[in-house]
Formats: sequence, C-alpha cells, structure tokens
Amino acid sequence: IGVVYDSKGKYDEALDMYQRSLKIRRAALGDDHPDLATSYNDVASAYDSKGECEKALDMYQRALAIWTVALGDDHPDVATVYHNIGSLHKSRGEYDAALDMYQRSLRIRK
Repeated sequence: IGVVYDSKGKYDEALDMYQRSLKIRRAALGDDHPDLATSYNDVASAYDSKGECEKALDMYQRALAIWTVALGDDHPDVATVYHNIGSLHKSRGEYDAALDMYQRSLRIRK
C-alpha cells in the first residue's frame, strides 16, 4: 500500500504505511532480520521524497547495517542501498559523497 501512495506522490500516507510495516516486522522478526532492513529502506525512500534528507539517511544507514551483517558486503541489496544513499547525496549537491556511494554500488553489481 505504501508503494502505491508513494507512486501517487502521497508521501505522508506512504510513510505511514511503511512505518506500520516496520513496526510489524520488528515485532515479528526482531531487530536484525533482513526483512526489517527492507522496511527501513522503504521508510527512507518516503523521507527522501518528502525532502527530509537527514531522516532518510538515518534509515538508509540502518538498512545498510542490517543487510551488510546478514547478507554480506557483496549482496545486491547492499548495492541497492548504496545507490539510494548516493542519490540522496546527489540531490543535496554532495557530489563527492554521491560518487563514492555510486562506485560502491557499481563494484558490488559487477
């Protein structure tokens, strides 16, 4: 449901749905399960769309921490979150940080 709201540009509603999912997953799976990282990534995306970059970055970093430990440094989900962090930095004009994140993502995808 959050994805649909996000696609419609209704970011507050999307964020609400993503946060509900996060709460359910945390209760069911614990704090370190890879599916929880998916919810963090979704919440980050909604914050990013709303222009709340600091909150988005925090959520992306939480997703990255979980996926790196659970899935390893070279997993495609890790590459995805590096790409997302790169996009956030690019939108803020932080081009060196964006380039670093994009290069990390590319290295994994190769």
